[in-house]
This record gives sequence, structure tokens and C-alpha cells, in this order.
Amino acid sequence: MSDYYHTGNASVDAMTSLQIKGNMVPFAWYQTILRPNGKPYLLAIIILADLVYWFKPVEVLDEVSGRFLGWRKRFKADLLQKSYKSYEEILGESRHSIKTAMDALEDLGVIRREFRDIQTPGGIANNVMFIDLDVDVLKRLTYPEMSEESDESIQKAASDTPPLKFSGRVVQNSEGESVKVLRETPSEKCRTNTENTTEITTENTVSIYPNQKLSLTMDKSDGIDQRYAYEELIRENICYDVLMQEPDLLTRGIFEDLYTLICDVVCQDRSTIRVDGYDMPCDVVRSRFLKLNMEHLRYAAYAISNTATKVANIRAYMLTTLYHAPETMHTYWSQKANHDLYSGAFLEGSAQRRNG
Repeated sequence: MSDYYHTGNASVDAMTSLQIKGNMVPFAWYQTILRPNGKPYLLAIIILADLVYWFKPVEVLDEVSGRFLGWRKRFKADLLQKSYKSYEEILGESRHSIKTAMDALEDLGVIRREFRDIQTPGGIANNVMFIDLDVDVLKRLTYPEMSEESDESIQKAASDTPPLKFSGRVVQNSEGESVKVLRETPSEKCRTNTENTTEITTENTVSIYPNQKLSLTMDKSDGIDQRYAYEELIRENICYDVLMQEPDLLTRGIFEDLYTLICDVVCQDRSTIRVDGYDMPCDVVRSRFLKLNMEHLRYAAYAISNTATKVANIRAYMLTTLYHAPETMHTYWSQKANHDLYSGAFLEGSAQRRNG
């Protein structure tokens, strides 16, 4: 090996023969893409690195002259088609972990998921996931020092810019005026992932997009209308009407209390809220509560009604149970099923049924 290639370290010298290709992770992401506890969200970072790769343009060159002709995208459709299953297989993580990480990226605003029904040779495929990338948000996550310097100019420009028109759901306030909720919400009765793309322009707008702080284009003193819009959205998310058909009055009462608690937490304007003994950013808690569905409430109600120990602060216990429901529900049901399956009570009941 010539002196030109000699670095003083054999391993570094050997690396000159390798051309490793793959996703890149800017170091800044370990400081800007974080879990609620302030630690880097590694799974979300890895997924974002893969998505960024797919959105990198590819040069188009003339085959004869080598002259640069332009750019092309790596994917076929107008947006990038991905699935949770593909990431499960590549990263060896559960579907729940993958979805939660992508929820965090969407809360940051760096990606947007859109679910479509598409025609395939085998028929219609429902709720196929497509992803778009917000490059402006990506820049802020990658170069936080630049975004901090330009915050004032951006805010000033935003104040002079008319509000954007978002697709969303319209509800009526107490005075009969239209209030538009700016948030992509599932359109199925009990929560699917199909995007609602109806575009309606309204005068009064309540923004409850999970990764943003509460902001109202209407009079801020109009808290009644703000809460009403939230309540309508939450009722739809948790399939409130279905829960209220529960025949057991005690369980139905727990559902009502949980629904009220969700509304109270989402509508409060404090900077932090205490969950499980820790002061959590209210925006983080609000974002998670706006993603709760009917099954989360059924799990929380079951856990609360089957708690044998005395609870000193029932409201705090309910809040903690709801907050952790998305990450503990599936494991809890799985453990309970295994316990029931192999418990003596189950075997004894099976014997009695056979003898009977």
C-alpha cells in the first residue's frame, strides 16, 4: 500500500476499499426526535432515515452525452407507499411499536400519512398507507440552530399570511355557527385510517392538530365553543354512542367518567400535567389522548373496575391508566388470556363441562 493510502491505522486503511451505502442519521436527530422522557426515540429516528432516503431525488442523465437532464423520484405513485408490516420485517419490531413511532413522527409534523383504497390485480386493497415528507420540518429537526435564529422572522411572516385551508370536520357550536376541526381523523364509525378529504371553508376555526399548541382563530374567550369542538372529536374517536349502549350501568358510568376526563385534559391550557408521578408536557399528553379509541377505554374501564387495592386519588389513577393504555393494552390482554388458559379454574371448568 502506498504512503498516499496509509493513514496510520490498518482498519481505516482497509475501509478505503469499502463503499457502504444506506440510510444516514444526522446527529441532530438524537436531540430533536425524543421520547416523552427526553431520551432519543431511536425507532422513530431509524424509520425517518429510511423515509428520507426514499424522498431523495435521483439524477437523470443522458445516456450518450452524460448531460444532466433533471431529477426523478424513487417511488411510482404521487406519494411513497409503505406498510407497517414491511418495517416489522426489516426492523424486527412489533406493529404497535412501528405505528407508535410513526405517530410520533406525524406529531412532529415531519411526515403525513394518507390511507387510500387502491385497485390491485387481486381486487380492491383497503387502507393502503402512503406517506408524504415535510421538508421544512425536516430542516428544523436537522438544523435546529438555524431554525432558532429564524424563529422571529418566520413568526412575523406567518402573522401576515392568511390562514391555510385544511380539510376537516365541521361541527355546530352553541349558537349554530360552523366550527371546523383541523385534524385528520379516521372516518370509520369505530375508527379506521381512511383520510377525510372533504374541504369546507368556515369562518370560525379551532385548531387541535396534536403536534401544535392550542390556537384559536376565533375569540380566545369563547372557551365553550372550543370545548364543544373537542368533545365532538373525542366522542367520534372513542365511539361514544357505542360505549353508552353498555348494559352494565357501573361500566357505563366508568366510560362516562373516562370520557369527561379526556375532555378535561385535552382542553386545559397548562404547560404540564402530572402523569404517573411525573410532570409531562401537556401537548404530549393531549396528543396521546386524542388518539385514544374505544378499545383503549374498554381496557381502562376493565382495569379500573378490577382493581382490588384502595386508590387514594382515583382521578390520577384514571389519568395514568388512560395515558399508558396504548402501550400496555395488548400485553395485558395477552397475559390475562394465558393466565386464564392455564389456571386451575379454567381446567376445572373444562372438566365440569365435559362431565356435565
